[in-house]
Amino acid sequence: MPRPAPGAPWFGPELDIETAVPQDYADALGASPSSFTFQVDYPLSNEDQVFLERQVRAIATLGAVVVVDLQPRTPLEGLSTEDAEGLGSLLDGLHDELGTWFLARFGAEMNGSWEPWGQQAVAYKAAFRLLAEGLDATAPHVETVWSPVYGSGYPYREEQGADGDIGLPDEVDVEPLDTDGNGRLAPGDDPYGPYFPGDDVVDWVGLTLYRFGQDQGIDSNVVPTGEYDARLAETWGYAPGTNGRPFYDRFAAAGDRPMLVQTSALYNPAVGGATELQLKRSWWRQVFGSAVDRPLIGLISWLEVDRIEPEVDTLAVDWRVTADPEIAAAVRADLEESTIDLGPVSEPVESVTPAVDDPVRDGDGSFVPVAGSDLPAGVTPDPSVRGLGIGGLLLLLLLALALLTGRATTRVTDVGPVDEAGRDLRLDLVRGALVLVVVAGHLAVVLGYHEIAGSALGAVPVAEGLVLLSGLAIASSAAVRSLRRVGRLYAAAVLTALAVYVVSLVPGVRAGRLMQLRDPVTGQVRELFPDADHLFDYPTPWAAAQRLLFLETGPWVTSILGLFVLLGLLAPLVLALLRRRLWWVVLSLSWALWGLGQVWHPDWSPAQFADTYPPLAWQLLFVHGLVLGHHRRGVATWLRGQRGTLLVCVVVAAYAGAVGGLWLNDIALDQDLVAGVDVPIGRVALVAASTLVVTVLVGTWWRPLATTVGRVLVPVGRHALAVLVAHTPVLLVVATVASRT
Repeated sequence: MPRPAPGAPWFGPELDIETAVPQDYADALGASPSSFTFQVDYPLSNEDQVFLERQVRAIATLGAVVVVDLQPRTPLEGLSTEDAEGLGSLLDGLHDELGTWFLARFGAEMNGSWEPWGQQAVAYKAAFRLLAEGLDATAPHVETVWSPVYGSGYPYREEQGADGDIGLPDEVDVEPLDTDGNGRLAPGDDPYGPYFPGDDVVDWVGLTLYRFGQDQGIDSNVVPTGEYDARLAETWGYAPGTNGRPFYDRFAAAGDRPMLVQTSALYNPAVGGATELQLKRSWWRQVFGSAVDRPLIGLISWLEVDRIEPEVDTLAVDWRVTADPEIAAAVRADLEESTIDLGPVSEPVESVTPAVDDPVRDGDGSFVPVAGSDLPAGVTPDPSVRGLGIGGLLLLLLLALALLTGRATTRVTDVGPVDEAGRDLRLDLVRGALVLVVVAGHLAVVLGYHEIAGSALGAVPVAEGLVLLSGLAIASSAAVRSLRRVGRLYAAAVLTALAVYVVSLVPGVRAGRLMQLRDPVTGQVRELFPDADHLFDYPTPWAAAQRLLFLETGPWVTSILGLFVLLGLLAPLVLALLRRRLWWVVLSLSWALWGLGQVWHPDWSPAQFADTYPPLAWQLLFVHGLVLGHHRRGVATWLRGQRGTLLVCVVVAAYAGAVGGLWLNDIALDQDLVAGVDVPIGRVALVAASTLVVTVLVGTWWRPLATTVGRVLVPVGRHALAVLVAHTPVLLVVATVASRT
């Protein structure tokens, strides 16, 4: 395996193996990293293998080294030679195919008290040697990394939490750890030596050097002047007389081994002090500069995640340097000025991701990541010119049939047929049909037919129709009733998210297809339940609760409920303007916001619906529903007249002629006009044409529809929220069964 030149270490991030897209990181950094680090459970499950292989293939296009951070998830004594050889065979095959080089870091931070494999020196060394021997037999190009955590605070009785609620493991064999011979494990004992597996099996050494701050980041953000060098000198944070020789001297220089540094600097946005750029830049400049005096530092791995940290009172903190463009530009500039050796290390290969029509699946049958999209939607409208053409001609045909079989009957009142509660049954019928299509689309996605669902729903404005109908329904309700509806929607979204997470904990349940999204086209995986594992901690961390309450946590199948909550809160204001006959102001503002939403995508909320249903764009449909609902009598009367009928015919014929002409003349479709989640102008036209045709059809054929399909669709539409919530457990069952076939 190649080694970095003395004083010129490789650099790269540690990313989440399930959600990361290496090219996205390189783009954000503005440079090609020379390494990537991923944590993976060991022994590898089928799912772990697929995720690791897919990430390695993506990294191979950048020519970077891969650090496989192996996290033992079974007792150390239970690890076998077969586990090591299986890993070696996988890495050896990838190396032969792609030329990628690997480092295997096993059981990092084994001297800490917070890991299941921690402070078990004898068992750890035996397991490390077993792994090294297995790799040597099957993948001799893979080099091992032994990587403890910085020794200050050892044996870390209060290291993992501000209140010291996590201490030593219940059963610690003190004898091999008692290096000062006083019969107990104490700060004076050597934090490193007892865990070293041996010169013959360790190729690299490593050290975790996270910078949490002088007061664990709780009170203030302080620039860490000189702190990194003090850690390398093994002087920072030690009580007098308890520090030993520097780790670098003992294990890197003494054995002439390259050293990996796992690092990052914590910034707590909840407190004052230095800015994030000031704090992190001070740290990374010390890290980059350290290689000049310590030439065996061969790799710097920067933790690039956003997660809850007990050290800062269970707040969510951002360790990343690429999330903020200003910070990313600063670290890129300092990398270029330093001696860091950026990629590639191996020869980059051409893209090796599977073709779209041949998606790869992981161990439970779900799609695995390929490349990047951040959409949390289960289905993104992706119509074909053929689908739109056929749909447009079908709309024209249905309109013609309705006009030929009779005009909208005058026996139907302006507000439509109603039930005893005053609900417009026509709205319920149409809503019921749309809800059933949504359920069918969700089933298709869960079963793996993502492309079919995207193409079908691209030609039929289902979600758009539901939003339009929501506006129509709210316009006929009192403000108090509207706010009650918002409360029910919000409660349904939160409780459904909690229920899905709880059910996912039941052994045998496979909820990944609802709790994560793996788009077979873009490949980006988005974790839809961030920090959900902390929801039942006591006390519950505010960051985890906040993500649930702000609708960032939840299954993708109910993410549209968040949009309905937001729009429902805005409805009283819009209706107040309409009651003052300011409909022209409302529509003008709505179109202006829609236009802004076509060119500007603000990251204003972490809620799932904000990406799937951008409010600036989707409000257009809701507002038009409110306007039409508020003026429903006048609109209905006008549409029944000759001018209204003529307008309907012209709009539908123009739309059908446009899309049908594209299809019949085999003209390429501009996807920017008809696809995606921003409700582009082509989808606005589709919604307009579809709404007009459905209005005429339901008005003309109400009686036969009501006595046939209406017997099913009207109840479904009346209880649409209950149906959307109830279909979630059905999808859980389908996902679990499908994953086992």
